[in-house]
Amino acid sequence: MSPDAKDSDIRLNKLPFRSSDHSLPPNTESTENLPLDQMVTLFHSPMSLATPVEHLLSDITAEEGWPALCVISDVFFGRSTDIATASGSDQVLFGLR
Repeated sequence: MSPDAKDSDIRLNKLPFRSSDHSLPPNTESTENLPLDQMVTLFHSPMSLATPVEHLLSDITAEEGWPALCVISDVFFGRSTDIATASGSDQVLFGLR
């Protein structure tokens, strides 16, 4: 982080994800070098992040006294729209082009 980053209102958080918990090779984060039969498993695995994201947004609301301004995600975590709405946050979803 740059020295100015600590003065920013932007918050980045790391969410727990272990590909091996989803019958995928360890440290799998993309389809690169992944056999075709495991790609569907990879695309469904982000759903396991729903509960950690809900807890994170709840913690932010408790700490700050208001919900996160915006949740940013991509099409691989489609539940983010529902989770953001339920927490009172806006949501930005990046799609494939």
